[in-house]
Amino acid sequence: MRKPLTISAVTLTLLFSAVLTHATLPVHGVSHVGVEVAWGGDNPTQGGVATIIVNVRNLWSQPLTLRFVGVRLDWMGEDTYLYGGGSELERLMNPGDIASYSMRFTVPDDASPGFHPAYILVVYTVSEEDMLVEYHQVVEVRPGLNVVAAVTLTVTEVVTVPGEASNVNRVKDWRALSTLLAGLALALFAVWKWRLKK
Repeated sequence: MRKPLTISAVTLTLLFSAVLTHATLPVHGVSHVGVEVAWGGDNPTQGGVATIIVNVRNLWSQPLTLRFVGVRLDWMGEDTYLYGGGSELERLMNPGDIASYSMRFTVPDDASPGFHPAYILVVYTVSEEDMLVEYHQVVEVRPGLNVVAAVTLTVTEVVTVPGEASNVNRVKDWRALSTLLAGLALALFAVWKWRLKK
């Protein structure tokens, strides 16, 4: 597994311009990218492996350059994002193009069972008014990752071999035989006494 990428400051850089622009939400109510997320496989257990599949679509009418796509879960540092499947590489996207990334990670052993918030960071550049502008868009994943409790199950197999009864079974067998013989003797004694009275 690759080391997580740590972003020391969430700032946006305006390339080829003296103006610095910051956009964590869509500019003027319009987003340049659409993000769809799916959790792969079953719900992971504590210490298990999970997969997230992230699809990013260019919703803009012009090409854009996807620079980075990463995922952050609530047990990670605020500026730490996991990446994978080439999501750290630049990719030119024409209008309507979709980039799909699959990222695997290990759930910590001490992660609490239940839903954990997850966030997707998408870094991309677009050309606006003859300037290249970089955006950082953060999208919350809903529902978050559902971690199930790790359960340890111990199974003990007992094999009984004919003719080799344990001491416990032998004692139970002798008690049953003794009780049967005592009952039979008592019944014979009662019959004998009854016949004597006649």
